Amino acid sequence: MNGADDRQRCNRSDAEQAVIEETIEGAYFENDDAFRSVVDRIREHEWESVADSYVTWLLEYADVEYFTDAQSEATLDAS
Repeated sequence: MNGADDRQRCNRSDAEQAVIEETIEGAYFENDDAFRSVVDRIREHEWESVADSYVTWLLEYADVEYFTDAQSEATLDAS
């Protein structure tokens, strides 16, 4: 499955897709609606670990597994 197939299956917007692709390439630093939407979707899954103010998930995208870190909700809401 490629990224476009995965996007259709998960019903993501173009903006959410851009967040995911930019994150895979390195990192995403905007605290915008698309980012918050992606983080909300990630939070629906069981997490792997919590350290400091970050939570880590193991996710699959386009048949590749990624460890994904996001700031905890309390830290994210303070920004």
